[in-house]
Parts: sequence; structure tokens; C-alpha cells
Amino acid sequence: MSILRDRIEHIVVLMLENRGFDSVMGWLYTDEVDAPVHHVPPLKTGEPRFHGIIGNTATDLANPVVKSSGKQIASFIPRRGSGGAKVPGTDPHEDYVHVNAQLYGSLGNPPEGARAGMRGFAQDFASKWAEFRWESNLDKLAEIMSLYTPADLPILNGLAKFYAVSDQWFSSVPTQTNSNRAFAVAGTSMGRTDNGPGAVDSFKTDTLWNVLSSHGFTDWAVYYHQFFPPLLGSVPYTRLLFPFIEQKIPDAGSHFRIIDDFFLRATEGKLPRFSYIEPLWTFETTNIEVQEGNDYHPPVNVGASEQFLRRVYAALTQNRSAWERTLLIVTFDEHGGTYDHFPPPWGAAPPWGDAEPPFPLQHGFRFNRFGVRVPTLLISPYIAEKTVFRSKTAVPYDHTSVIATILEWAGVSRDRWGLGERVAQAPTFEDVLTLASPRKDNFLDPKPRPEIGDPLEYGATFTLRNQDGNSITTTNTGGVHNYPTIGMGAKVNLRFLGESGAIQDQAWGQIQTTEASLGKKNLLGAWARPHWVYYTDDQRNTSQTWQIQKVNRSIEAVRYGDEVKFYQKDWPSKPILSRTASRDGYLTSLPPSEGDTWTIEPPEPTLREPQFSGEPHPST
Repeated sequence: MSILRDRIEHIVVLMLENRGFDSVMGWLYTDEVDAPVHHVPPLKTGEPRFHGIIGNTATDLANPVVKSSGKQIASFIPRRGSGGAKVPGTDPHEDYVHVNAQLYGSLGNPPEGARAGMRGFAQDFASKWAEFRWESNLDKLAEIMSLYTPADLPILNGLAKFYAVSDQWFSSVPTQTNSNRAFAVAGTSMGRTDNGPGAVDSFKTDTLWNVLSSHGFTDWAVYYHQFFPPLLGSVPYTRLLFPFIEQKIPDAGSHFRIIDDFFLRATEGKLPRFSYIEPLWTFETTNIEVQEGNDYHPPVNVGASEQFLRRVYAALTQNRSAWERTLLIVTFDEHGGTYDHFPPPWGAAPPWGDAEPPFPLQHGFRFNRFGVRVPTLLISPYIAEKTVFRSKTAVPYDHTSVIATILEWAGVSRDRWGLGERVAQAPTFEDVLTLASPRKDNFLDPKPRPEIGDPLEYGATFTLRNQDGNSITTTNTGGVHNYPTIGMGAKVNLRFLGESGAIQDQAWGQIQTTEASLGKKNLLGAWARPHWVYYTDDQRNTSQTWQIQKVNRSIEAVRYGDEVKFYQKDWPSKPILSRTASRDGYLTSLPPSEGDTWTIEPPEPTLREPQFSGEPHPST
């Protein structure tokens, strides 16, 4: 029996943007205690349980930065913890030649079969700036090796642990978005590697939807946030870049629907059999950010991306009957210049097989090697917790495996696919669904509430109460800025971000509110004059970096129930201080002699999103 074919009636694919595997999941599993439980297929003798950062030496992973004079000015190793919500804070190079530099240290094509050293990420990232600026911006250069932990990205990493993730899934092409998304839906990019002007291309070739429709499978939809390109387009991305959908499929336009329709149908249990989701695109032109999306694409604030992924999962699981017949596939189109340590393999099948390519090959690339690893999650109640899956064949997973698995699930025989040799050879992943009956648990089920005395870990939620008994409460969003209040409504849950594990006394990090209504502007900061405290999305400004200090000055980890003070990096003599009722109920930062002492308290049992109902902030 195939659980996928016999039990799954709905498949949902969400393809996100521009994250190498290690950049967001390199610390997912870290030791023998924190390790995967299930492997599909079973591990071979000597095979690593998880291909993450642990198990590699710092020397092997070091990425140097060398000036044209030959002087090495830095060498970066993978850092455990991003240090912020917008890391890297500059969009790395994504195009084909720069990916060559990241993998092989040179812009040119590597010798066929050469193993990638994976030590050019920092050097290539440094080329985003003029060389004379490198030494004064080492903190910015280090961001390319600053990797998110499960504490930084609790939704993405949490779902990966709660269900299944592949640590051997490669993007289809060592380059950027359009070519990889073309392989993901059509099995070819028609010889192209780099995005066209304005990230617009036209791939005049059949797609997965053309094959499905020609075989009578018409119950599908593509869900989008907006037209593409942002601000200029008149149709969604997928409809624009793959014109054969509209030219060959009757009434194709009715299959493209706004994202709100997805959430409505998901909660009602009425999704089409196959749903494909476009995220809200993060869009830049000439290094100027036009739009910040929810796609994880650097330099987006990943808080908004986490909220979007959480919302997709929550909608799908709200209707239990429908959820028990659903598979959610979450993947990323490309690494986008972000770090990964695992060399991509050669041996990829060109779409045209052994024949000569029917179109020019950009940069002379023969499409015979895979791109950088990216995270791919399989999420279904038929999947065991803490599963890691890999291909059971000599061909590794890439994006064409999604096409192959869906077409087999839809009952289209492989000899009738007609989408090229890469798709024809792609391994499928139906064997990851191993449970005979669906799980009844839910990733979003309430977690046990921490108790006084438990260690406070990075990413864990807590509330803050000052010595007067007033807690940090609902944010006032009614003015130009978002201002946290104190004692003026419901308590809000906060998180301390920076690294992973238990937070030690005197640790530096960022304070983030979990209020979903604030979107990306959820990092606590303060101005020098006046000393107002506010929420923003600018992680690079040191005004948003805080040190937590235990009042009793012990060297132990910070624990729930501890009394602490928070010092700001810009002016360490000013901790945050409450504005009590006599001071309008807002937060500010003042010298230690006047500063508040805060007690770390367990989080509120449920997230609340009450409306602010107090007086306007004094600055408005």
C-alpha cells in the first residue's frame, strides 16, 4: 500500500526563497541527545545521522577574506546564532558566476567533476562592498557565516523536527530564482541560468500543470499575494513566466487565486487537490529594497516569514478531517548566496539527456551538476516525528522530485510525462509517509509552561514585570512608531534572540515581541534623545542590541524568576525603565540609578492580540 496514493487527497507546495540549508537549519540537530529518530531510507553503516554543522572542524569550514594585495583580513567560521532577524543584512550575490565563486573560489566554470571547496562565501559576499571598506565592516561581512538556530526560527525548525526534513535536497541549478523555479515546475530552464531584467523571464515550455490538465487532472490552483513584478505587473509570477499554462489550458486564469482564498478554503477543508503557493516576494533592484516580503529572502526580517509559515500550517490543520488527507511540502528555490558547507554533486541529468541542447547554454553551463542544498520539509500526520529523509537511489533529490512525486500521485504514468530527462530520472519521496494511521498531535499544541527556576533559553517566550508590579503590555500602534506600554493592557510575550541554548548572565542579544500584528517591526530599541523605547525592524542599529544582567550577578544561566536589568549597547549606562502611570505608561531608557529591575516570568498561556486603548504616546 502507498499511503501517499491511498490516503492523501490534497498536496500543498510552498516554495520560499533564497536560503542555503546551513543558513537556516545547520544547527537543527546538534548531538547524540538531540538527533533524528527516523531515517528514510535506513542509515547505512558509517552514514551521518544528520549533515549539519556539528561533526565538521572549524578549519574545514573557515571562509577567508583576502584583499587584492594578498593580505588576508579575516577568516570566518559558521556562527551559532544569527545575531538578528535580518541576517545577512545585505542581499548576497545569487547569479551563476558568483555561485561559482562561492563554491569554487573563481567566477569561471569549474573543471568537470571537481569537488566544490565551499570556502568562497565570505570572499564573494565581501565583493558587495568596495575593498577599502572591508576592514571597517567586518561585522557586516561576518553575517554571511552567522547561521540561524532553532531558537531564531522556531517555526521552520520546529516543523522540520516535528515532521521530516531532507538534508540531501539540492536546488536544481547553481544559480538564482527563475531557473530554479522553472526546474521546479517544468523540469528545465531552457538553457538559462541568470534572471532576466527585472527578474522577468518567459519559459515557453510545458509545465507540471500542462501535463496534469492534459490527463484530466483539473482540480488545482496557484495562490498568489500580488502581481509580478511588484508595483508593475498585471498577472502573478507563475502565470507570467510560464505562458504555456495560459496558452494551452482552457480557462487557465480561473486557477490563479489570491492568497486569502487559500486560507478560507483550507480552514473549510475545501482546497483543490493540488495547491501551489507563491509567497509575498522580497524585491530589490540595484541594491534598493522595493518590497519586503514573507519569503525568507535576505535581507527580509524573518519574523514575518515565520508568521506566514505558521499561518499556512495553522490553516491546514484547523480542519482535522481535511488535514488527515493532506501533505504540505515546504522548500526553497535556491540558496541565494547564503551559506552551506556540503558540496553539491555532479551527475545531474540535463533536461535534453544525451542529445545536444536545443538552445544556447548561458555561461556554457551544461546543466550536469546540482545547485546548493536547500531545506525541504514534508509535513503530514502520516510522517513520524524527527524524520530525516534522503534519496534511496544514486540520484539525489532536487526540485524535479516534487514534479515526479505529484505526477505519480496523480496517476500519470512516467512514460507520458514529457518534461525532460531530469524529471524522468527524479527520485520520489512517497516512502517518507510511514505511519499506518494519522497522528493526532499538532505542532501548535500548547507547550508545557515553564516554571520558576527553569533556565531561560534563546527564543523561549517570557514576560517582564518591574519592581512596581507592572508588566510590559500591548503595543501602541496608533502613531508614527510602535511603542510598547507598561501596565496598560494585556501582557505580551517576548523573546531574547542571538544564539541558542540557555541564556547566560551578561549575554547580548535582541528583544523581540511576539505580537503578530506588528509584522516585521518587532525588535525593541531606544533612541538616545529622547529616550523613548520603540519597536523596529532595523537589527543592524546597535540601539536594538541589549545586554541582560542578573541583579545577583551570579554566573549561572538566566532563569525564570530571576531579577535582571537590560543595558543598551549604544549607551551601557542606560537600562530600560518603565514609564509608570504617572509617566504615561510607556517605556524609556534612563541611567542605572533610576532604572527598573525586571523579573523574568513565564509566558502568557495564549498569545493575545488586544487593541491598544490607552492615551497616545507623548511623542505623537
